[in-house]
Amino acid sequence: MVEWPYWVVLTGIAVAAVLIGLWAGRAQARRARLNGASLAVGVVALGALVFHCVAMFLPRLVPPVGPLPAAADEIRALLLPSQLAYWLPATLLVAAVRRLAPVAVTALAGVLLGVGVTMFWPFPLTVHLGLIAAAVGILAGLLGMAIGQPVPAPARDGSLTA
Repeated sequence: MVEWPYWVVLTGIAVAAVLIGLWAGRAQARRARLNGASLAVGVVALGALVFHCVAMFLPRLVPPVGPLPAAADEIRALLLPSQLAYWLPATLLVAAVRRLAPVAVTALAGVLLGVGVTMFWPFPLTVHLGLIAAAVGILAGLLGMAIGQPVPAPARDGSLTA
């Protein structure tokens, strides 16, 4: 369905966006960070979205373990379970990164909305794949920005400076 060059380009976009995000994070004055709970929610939500993509585009990679094959079949059917398996993690992912760069978080929310709309309504596959690439790029850039921000230095009194 989707040829291997797309996945190579998508990987390149992710790597480039993380590098750009690292650079931008160092230059950013705002030092918003993810707390442990937001990070955990974000990782779980991202894992669920990756599983959704794998179930749709690379079903042979779904491990035959427990309920995973049945879940992948439900996702590929594009009915209510598939919609819940996309919209809930997408919403949780945006909520998890809400404290990071507001423009990038807004862009991520808009692109994830576009991914969902083009998946569940009749749109050309190229539009859907383009939006997935944009979502990967924005999310990887946000990750790079979060990692690239310098850790606040301890003040002379031992507390952390903001």
